[in-house]
Amino acid sequence: MKNSILLQIKNKITFLDKINKFLNWKLIETALKSKIKQTFDATGNPSYPILKMFKVILLQNFFRLSDRDMEFNLFYNILFRKFSGFLYDYKTPSYATICRFRNRLFKLGLDRDLFYLINKALRKNKLINNFGIAIDSSIIPSSRRPRKVIDIKKNNFKILYSKDSDANWFKKNKILYYGFKLHMSVDIYHGFITEGYITPASYSDIGEFLKILNLNYEHLSSNSWVLVDKAYTSKKNREILKLLGLEDGIMYKKTKNKKLSKFIRNLNKMISKFRMSVERGFGTLKTNFSLFRSKYLGIKKSTGQFLLAAIAYNLKKASSLIF
Repeated sequence: MKNSILLQIKNKITFLDKINKFLNWKLIETALKSKIKQTFDATGNPSYPILKMFKVILLQNFFRLSDRDMEFNLFYNILFRKFSGFLYDYKTPSYATICRFRNRLFKLGLDRDLFYLINKALRKNKLINNFGIAIDSSIIPSSRRPRKVIDIKKNNFKILYSKDSDANWFKKNKILYYGFKLHMSVDIYHGFITEGYITPASYSDIGEFLKILNLNYEHLSSNSWVLVDKAYTSKKNREILKLLGLEDGIMYKKTKNKKLSKFIRNLNKMISKFRMSVERGFGTLKTNFSLFRSKYLGIKKSTGQFLLAAIAYNLKKASSLIF
């Protein structure tokens, strides 16, 4: 009976198997080895293989596991062992090792390198197309509460509002938020995440429009659509799209004492319908990939959290489309 169950698990095709088959892991390993040099511990044992460690990080994001939960599941879960490549005669990493490896990815910028490399594979397989992108932003609360602390040292008063000095305040719909803002773009055909980064929460959407557009521009063609909501409405942004030869999908905002025409209202509805792909992306990232709050201090690590979640999001979506 036990052998029968193990055989069923072994032969079961999961989204992890599809991802294993889809990705060229040699390219991923080359990218990792270009910046991470394998070392030995104090007893002379070699460090864990970096490709296996990256697969562990992916598993952690796929299943929303803490470092301690990841250590436990990697030790006992057959599917996790199969995907990561840690065979049963192989010692698995501790939660501290997993944490250190993830921090190295952040420090060396490999989070973004790997995000671009995997998106390149998605474009090669025609999963991400150049029909257009939808851009939006979403608040990501800080991992620290904004408590006011007064530190008195030798008659010098130091006021600290939070341990997370990169975060700040933002007011939306009369509600105050403390943290960051995620600026993100997705392709409007399948909803794959094409770009994204973190800023302090107070940064305006209009001000970040050109930056995220520039990050996408290499992969857009003439007449690609750029869809955004009313928060991005400005004469300058419309002129930028016209200058770049891109289709203007900026929703129109009602001005004082002037109603929108029926044509403009219908155009806004059409844009809103197609730009929902970016809203769904935010919802999925927050619900299924634990991006409802930053886990770390600072913009760099918070951006890394987003990029790893975006890689997992894109790969899981690809597994449902390519096979």
